[in-house]
Amino acid sequence: MHSKKIRTALAGLLIISMAVWADDVSSWEQWSGLTVKKGTAILTLPGEASFTYPDGERGGYRFGLSFQHDGSANWRDYYGIRFEMLLPTDAVLEATATMENAPYKLNKGSTDVTDVFTADFGLQGQGWHTVTLPFESFNMPAARPFALETIKTFSLNAAFADGSTGKIKLRNLQLVKGDILALESPVRSASAQGGGQVVYAVEDRTPRVYPWMNEPGGVMVPSYGSTNS
Repeated sequence: MHSKKIRTALAGLLIISMAVWADDVSSWEQWSGLTVKKGTAILTLPGEASFTYPDGERGGYRFGLSFQHDGSANWRDYYGIRFEMLLPTDAVLEATATMENAPYKLNKGSTDVTDVFTADFGLQGQGWHTVTLPFESFNMPAARPFALETIKTFSLNAAFADGSTGKIKLRNLQLVKGDILALESPVRSASAQGGGQVVYAVEDRTPRVYPWMNEPGGVMVPSYGSTNS
C-alpha cells in the first residue's frame, strides 16, 4: 500500500516537472507564420504569427482550488511582453496582440470554454521600435488575473494602414517582470517582533540588452543580481 502511494506521489511530481517553460515563447523557431534567419523573425504583411505551447499528457485538471493545464504556461508573475519590431518604411503599422488561455469547463461535463484577450497598438517610422505590452492593456477583466495562469497561445496580427504589402522584422521577444525595473523576492512574508525590522533579499530581474545581443543570433537575457532591502 505504501509503495503504491509513493509511486502515485512520484508520478504527480513528474507531471509537474514536465510543465512547459513560460519563456519558450521567446523562441521564434517555435512560432508559425514566420521566416527565421539568424535569430531574427520576418513577418509578411498583412499577416499573422502565432506561438502555441505544446499539449501535455494530462491537459486540464484541478490543483487545490486552482485550475491547471500542463499544455499551457503561467504568465501571472509577469508585467507584460516586450519585443522589437523593424519597420521598412514610414507607413503606419496597425497591429493586434492576442492571448488565449487553455480550454476549461465552467461546470463538470460542460463544453470547453476558451478566453481570448486582445490589445491593439500602432507604430510609425522607419527603423527599429521597442514594443512593451503590459498585460493590463489587454481587455482582460481586472477580476480575472488567474486567466494568466494558463496561457496557451499568443499571436501577433499586423498590417499597414494604407493597405500596402511588405515585410517587418521581429527580435528579442520576452516576458518581462517590470517595465523599467523588476525586483523580486523569494520570501514575501517574513515575520518580526513588534517594532522590529524585516530584511528581504531582493533580486534584480530587469532584462538587460547589450550591443552584441542585436547581432545575428543575439538574444535578450535577464540579468540576475541581489540586494538587501
